[in-house]
Amino acid sequence: MIINGDGLVLINNLTVNGTLAVSTITPNGGDLTLDLSPQNPQLPQSAFGSLLVKGADGSTVASIDASGSATLRKLIIAAPSLPSTPSAQIAGEVASNATAGHAIIPAGYADLKIYNKNVTSDTLVYVTATSQTGNQVIYVKNKTAHTGIVDGYFTVSIDLPYGSDIEFNWWIIDLKEN
Repeated sequence: MIINGDGLVLINNLTVNGTLAVSTITPNGGDLTLDLSPQNPQLPQSAFGSLLVKGADGSTVASIDASGSATLRKLIIAAPSLPSTPSAQIAGEVASNATAGHAIIPAGYADLKIYNKNVTSDTLVYVTATSQTGNQVIYVKNKTAHTGIVDGYFTVSIDLPYGSDIEFNWWIIDLKEN
């Protein structure tokens, strides 16, 4: 164990039998790993403990089990900490920085392009009609990833222009490889 003059303590391995209270845990370069596998090889794999997150009232609000399945009390998927911009619509185009939203393909149009900096090459975009579509399928026609030069966007379409506005919800999910 090393303790320097600034109060920095360096310990190679530490076992705490009780409560460890800290304000912040940060990685010392690289990834932060929580290894919940049994430290005793004699223990069966089922001895794996779950990673639990407790709420203010002490009840479990989130957990991850040995298979990697997560259970959350409430799931909110939203944009980064930046506030959402209002959807400004210009001739079949909308701009937003949210990862989910509501939009309208105006009557007489067959497409709506939604500009969004969250669109990447790994983005999945889901759309769900919330109004009549004239028996046409609403779909994502194309997408272009956001770069430093090109604004990211996706185009939501129907095959033929429709005589009424078509309302829909959209959701952007950035698929990450493990």
